[in-house]
Amino acid sequence: MTIPTEKRDTGCVLVASSDDKLRSLLATSIEATDTIRLVGQVTDGASVLSYVGVLDAVVIDIALGGLGVIAVMEHLLSRTPPPVIVVVSRADAPYLRDAMVAAGASDFLIIPSQIDVLAQRVQTLTVRPSRRDFDYRGGN
Repeated sequence: MTIPTEKRDTGCVLVASSDDKLRSLLATSIEATDTIRLVGQVTDGASVLSYVGVLDAVVIDIALGGLGVIAVMEHLLSRTPPPVIVVVSRADAPYLRDAMVAAGASDFLIIPSQIDVLAQRVQTLTVRPSRRDFDYRGGN
């Protein structure tokens, strides 16, 4: 596993799932775009944390092994700026969506039914205006 040592462009995305088929499906969706770059695929929460500092977004399976999705999200959200976190699940349960968003997820998608919007959501959520785009003296 080669971990990038610096953020080279916007849209650096990590896919995290302990399910091989789901991880492959998520990675294929991300790789199909030209505007976001897949920087890795991992199978557990501890491995997600090894990428902290180089990520714009993490697509993370709610059933992630190891540390688990909540512990990983807490750690990621403590970073400045935190990466976008898109939680995915095979279960379509409103309480899961509500719980993940309340815990800090940027979005929650049901996979495979929403796989076609995954890359678009990640791309949209990772577009952040630069500080230089703002004039803090009251105008733009």
